[in-house]
Amino acid sequence: MTITLAFTACAEASQRPEQPIWDRIAAAHPDHLVLLGDTVYYDNWDGANMGWLQDMSAHDFAVHAHARWQRQLDVPGFRALVGQVRTHAIWDDHDFLWNNACGAQAQAAKVYAGHLGFSRCLFQAFRAELARPGGPGNMPPLNTFDQTKPPEIGLGDAVDLGEGVQLHLTDGRGFKTTGGHKALLGATQLNLLRERMTRGGALHLIASGVVFESDALWKQSHDKGETWADCPSEHDALLDTAARCKALMLSGDIHRNRLARYGATGKWLYEATASGAALVDFMMPEAQGTSDHWGLLRIGADRIEIELRHSQGITHRAMIDRTTWDWKVGPSL
Repeated sequence: MTITLAFTACAEASQRPEQPIWDRIAAAHPDHLVLLGDTVYYDNWDGANMGWLQDMSAHDFAVHAHARWQRQLDVPGFRALVGQVRTHAIWDDHDFLWNNACGAQAQAAKVYAGHLGFSRCLFQAFRAELARPGGPGNMPPLNTFDQTKPPEIGLGDAVDLGEGVQLHLTDGRGFKTTGGHKALLGATQLNLLRERMTRGGALHLIASGVVFESDALWKQSHDKGETWADCPSEHDALLDTAARCKALMLSGDIHRNRLARYGATGKWLYEATASGAALVDFMMPEAQGTSDHWGLLRIGADRIEIELRHSQGITHRAMIDRTTWDWKVGPSL
């Protein structure tokens, strides 16, 4: 049996309401769709000029954020796709609070306690709509949320996709502090992830809002980006765990596609990044003039086939041998 999984990140219905990517993904008939964060942007797509958002009262922030989620649900292609395909979602900074937001620090700054409460309520409500039998409805009215008692949002959980494949839905925002240098997932979540990865399962897919390490292009971005490597202790711990199992990270954030691997022969941590689902402008020069960035996995008994795509076709192709845990990389457009 082959499991087919599509993944992407970074959509913005207020900038690009038509979003043809969802029809492109639907045409591939995936079994699963993974949304890797920034499904909406509370702030601007480039993270500039955040003061207007940070200065909002918690109620005004909630009204603004609620409208962004509803607008995404109103995109016809998105609504149709998630009504047909089992969809899993994590958040990143722009659909958590704002660019580069760190949850532990925001929680400590009590002025943002209400913002965080509403953010959790809204994200869980959105995820509930994604899981609604028969397809999503509308976001619940704002007056049904109690931001003082936000729900558990299910991030940090592992989803069994069948055939020994585990999908780990990480929360890289709620416990992050000091720009990610002291914590990204935080000790509790990281230790649980590592325990699950070594306990069993033939393949571990790690859904991450940020990439594992920078490359030369990401270092040229206006804020140098965020990565797992910002927190050396968590970066090294995950790399050590990946060497004892078979792990593939799915990541977003960087507004382009890329493939990478880390570690040593036979013990690789692989990474497939697909970002820029529905943005008009891109931070990276090589992404200019393209749109609809997404990835597709075909997971068979003996191999994993990876295709990364955008509006002009396939950008990257790779095949990972599940026995040797080595790969062959195809042509890049």
